[in-house]
Amino acid sequence: SFQHEAIDSVVELFAGQDLVEQGLTVAGFDDENKFESFQELVFGNTLDLEPETVRRNLRRVQERPVALENGSIRPVVPELDRLDLGPGEMPLHFSVEMETGTGKTYVYVRTVVELHLKYGFRKFVIVVPSVPIREGVLNSLELFKEHIRDVYDGLQYDHHVYDSNALTRVRQFATASHLQIMVVSIGAMTGDKENRIIHRPTDAL
Repeated sequence: SFQHEAIDSVVELFAGQDLVEQGLTVAGFDDENKFESFQELVFGNTLDLEPETVRRNLRRVQERPVALENGSIRPVVPELDRLDLGPGEMPLHFSVEMETGTGKTYVYVRTVVELHLKYGFRKFVIVVPSVPIREGVLNSLELFKEHIRDVYDGLQYDHHVYDSNALTRVRQFATASHLQIMVVSIGAMTGDKENRIIHRPTDAL
């Protein structure tokens, strides 16, 4: 189906990436945000591919044939619609375009799971433009949990909304070893830098 084609397209972008352990040991913090002598294990996403490999994967996805109504065949992304990348430039901003009402939320949740299973990626952030959309995404993530467990043999994910007043939850997001999805509003990442708590190096994260 078109939904599986969208999922497979994103997964193929990282073809060649090994399924690796994503843990990294860093210095821990105490409750007053001071460095402690203990070490803390955090889990992130590691990409070991060379830029040319990602570019080649991207071109292969873009060249996939699609049939038009008149019976002709063309690449799914025409040459004129492709970003002109400089030599050695790593393409890391990808756009998957789908019509309204075609299951975009379901597609990106399934894509998250597939990337986790195939490459070991564990941490995903969904950026939303408004509170109503944020609430809709949170509801969908909750509703999809049982379906994901059924389809993927019991696999589970944790999800939460970023809250600048609950930074302990952000630390848990970083240190959890299983699949994590954080929903954040674009306002928390843009605007006045002094008010963007998520970017302050002194926060107890």
